[in-house]
Amino acid sequence: MSVLPFVEPRGSLAVYPPPLSYNEGKGHLSVNPICGCSLGCPYCLNLSDGIGRERRVLAPVGELVRTLADRADLVRQLRLSVMDFCDPFDPTVLPVLRELLEGLQDRLPGQVVLLTSRLHPGQRWLDWLGSLSLRVSVFVSLGDATGRVPAVTPVAPRLQLLEDCHDRGLHSVMLLRPLVREWT
Repeated sequence: MSVLPFVEPRGSLAVYPPPLSYNEGKGHLSVNPICGCSLGCPYCLNLSDGIGRERRVLAPVGELVRTLADRADLVRQLRLSVMDFCDPFDPTVLPVLRELLEGLQDRLPGQVVLLTSRLHPGQRWLDWLGSLSLRVSVFVSLGDATGRVPAVTPVAPRLQLLEDCHDRGLHSVMLLRPLVREWT
């Protein structure tokens, strides 16, 4: 049973993930208005979950933001891991990310938001992220940087993303897992 009565536990994934799911082990609430990613990383958990590259709308952004704001007393105690089933900086996903973060800023200012990416969104996007009243952390995926699995996107722009986040005062973290495909 989920600690949060309005979300499904992460272990309840069927064909598509629920738009809100709670990962008790990591202490974060996963917020996913869409799933499906165009990158096609060979070790992607989405592929092993059967989701793959197919883009699917899971819930309207406004509905998710309202649900989170209605439960602000619980949500404020958690970190929101946003768009876990796609790369949030994928150019085709950026408009959805913007709508979601603007909604969170309006309804839950100061909320901790986690983004995991292997793409650099560009300087203007980082400036915009830095201007938000949210506490944004950018996890930069470098799991394929060792060469043990094929790099899906170039490593240099991801290292630049770390530096550019730092320069703007955005919290950024190197995400080094998975280093080998078998870990997933």
